[in-house]
This record gives sequence, structure tokens and C-alpha cells, in this order.
Amino acid sequence: MKFFPSTLAARIRLAAFVVILIGVCYTFKAQVFLYRLAYSPREGDIVFQSLPHEELVDAIEGVTHSPYSHCGVVLRRDNKWIVVEAIMDVHETPLLQWMQRGRKAGVAVYRLTPKYTTIIPEFKKHLISYEGLPYDYDYEMSDKAIYCSELA
Repeated sequence: MKFFPSTLAARIRLAAFVVILIGVCYTFKAQVFLYRLAYSPREGDIVFQSLPHEELVDAIEGVTHSPYSHCGVVLRRDNKWIVVEAIMDVHETPLLQWMQRGRKAGVAVYRLTPKYTTIIPEFKKHLISYEGLPYDYDYEMSDKAIYCSELA
């Protein structure tokens, strides 16, 4: 079995295919799809990511001494995995889209221990009740506006 083609035209096609494949992988952040293959979501998972650098993100990471600046909660809605998050407001984002947003598409997942899985349905109801509320840029402990870790 030959791996490299013997004709010049076939070599050019192979080279073009490799270049296109690399471009597609770069464009669509193939790393996210690899993470997704390795990650089996469950409702109630708390996911963390490092958002792209900007003033607020750097301040959050600096104050918390954490590499993560954002978090959300994984839920299943209409047979699709979503993340409920507070960013601009509280809303749902498809899981893969949420993963792509982070720096280098990195994600950390924390899962409830089995003894707490019974509270997930009630937790889900409360979590969804916050949808539509604005993001809390003042980081106050109130229910008028919510920041991401307060939501989780």
C-alpha cells in the first residue's frame, strides 16, 4: 500500500487537501470537537472557561487568582446540550458554541457527586427562572441582576 501518490497531479491534490483540512480545522476550532468527543455532558455539570483577554476578564482572573473567568451550567433542552450562563444577560447557549468562545477552546468541568443528583430537577427550575435578567456588573448579592458564578 502506497501512502504518497506516484503522479505529480495526485501529489498536488493531496497537498491541496492537507492545506484545506488544516484551514478547516483552524477555522472551526477542531480542538472543541476533540473535547466534545472526550466529554460526556450531564445535566447539572458546572463548566468553566477563560474568556478572551479584555479588561474585565483580566480583572476577574487577577482578583480570583484563577485561570477561569466565566462559568455556566449544562442542561439538556429539546434533546440538545446547552449552557445556561450570565453574560450580558442570563440565557442559553449551545454547548459547542459555548466551548468555542473560550481561549484556546479550553474548558474545565465539575460534576455533582451522586448524592446531589436528586436536586438537579429543582436546581434546573430555579436556574431557568433567572433567564432574561441582566448581567450584574456591580457584583451585588441581589436577584435584580446576576453574574455567572452567582448563577451557578
